[in-house]
Amino acid sequence: MLICDISILHRYGKQALDRQLRPLGFNWQEMVVMVAVEIIPRADQGLLSKLLQTDKGNVTKLLNKMQKDGMIAREWTSEDCRRKNIRLTEAGEACLPALHKAMERWEASCYRGLSPEEIAGFTHTCATIIANIYRNEEQTTDNEKEKMTK
Repeated sequence: MLICDISILHRYGKQALDRQLRPLGFNWQEMVVMVAVEIIPRADQGLLSKLLQTDKGNVTKLLNKMQKDGMIAREWTSEDCRRKNIRLTEAGEACLPALHKAMERWEASCYRGLSPEEIAGFTHTCATIIANIYRNEEQTTDNEKEKMTK
């Protein structure tokens, strides 16, 4: 079953990634924040909560720890006084190459035995499934809103 496959990949994949990151002093959640902020400079707590599969309160605790550790800085935005921009500090940026290498090792161990074509097919399949799930979620939300207005 797809849901069981996803559960196994999710649970044991995170555990294996944590083993790769532990010598660097990071865990998978901190790595996700670092890479997300690197790739998406305007990443906010809403996006991070989706990527980390947790609520904004837990994201706040994680960001507070990372700020205390000197990996990130948060500053109020000029456009919206309720929103803080998250950026990597110099110390955080200096950790990125090692984090990327750890991710490469982890991905290589996950893809062991697969050809480049199979990896590309898997990546495409995952993207399609994710798009389908988002589309289904949007339709469900729209249908629920419609029922509430009737």
